[in-house]
Amino acid sequence: MVLAPGTAAFVKLLVKPHDTFLRGQPQSKPFRVEVLPDVGGPLVADGMFVQRSLLPKWLLPALLALLALALVVATLWFTVLQPAVKSAAREAATQQAADVKAAADRAEESAGAAKQEAEQAKGNSDRAMEAVGLDPGAPPGSQPTGTPPRAGAQAGEPTDFRVAADAAIVANADQFTDFVFTPPDGKTLRVSDIVLQNPRGDTGTIRVLRDAGGTRSGILEIGLANFRDLDRHYVEPLRFKPGEKIVVAVSCQNPAEKGNCKPSVSFSGRVE
Repeated sequence: MVLAPGTAAFVKLLVKPHDTFLRGQPQSKPFRVEVLPDVGGPLVADGMFVQRSLLPKWLLPALLALLALALVVATLWFTVLQPAVKSAAREAATQQAADVKAAADRAEESAGAAKQEAEQAKGNSDRAMEAVGLDPGAPPGSQPTGTPPRAGAQAGEPTDFRVAADAAIVANADQFTDFVFTPPDGKTLRVSDIVLQNPRGDTGTIRVLRDAGGTRSGILEIGLANFRDLDRHYVEPLRFKPGEKIVVAVSCQNPAEKGNCKPSVSFSGRVE
């Protein structure tokens, strides 16, 4: 998929389980989607779908009830069309038919109860799907209709901060100017949201890096010309251990008359 700068698109995914099961309760199955951009590392999103059994719980009792009813019909058919049957045999057959009919009635009642349980299970399954943001009546591959529930309360204090860059123009696209944020001493920082802003439409490259004792690893690398506002939200927050720093590096290739590149990056998360 190719997207123009400042645009977005939705891609439909059809998620299928590896294995199926005939009977049992609906099962929640997690899955993961990886997006591989031309530039930068892969983007990962976790999801969940609800897998239902192939056969409803009420099917087997219903089949037994239909079989019992078929036996009743067959018995009545032969007893009506056999005028030469002796009265004793006819009475015995009638009694047998009555017994079979009683068994069929009991089986039908059991099937009705089983069907009611199946409908209740379906209702529970629908509520479970709604709880994870899925529409029970939607076809496979539909987009979620709600927001999946988050886990219990997260540890730590909420925090947010902004790193604003003012990078001079350089001719070498591989030359970057660093803007460093240092978390509080002895604290672990968990970043769940990153918002990049380029309101002036600068040209160049911006990187978000992790600095662990002088060893750097990339988190994001994006061309400034590709966005004005860009959000990144992480299901599993980025964890910065005590002593690690966040580095926003900018390589500015603006024309001389435009001046320095002044993008900014806002971070949200928790510190503990």
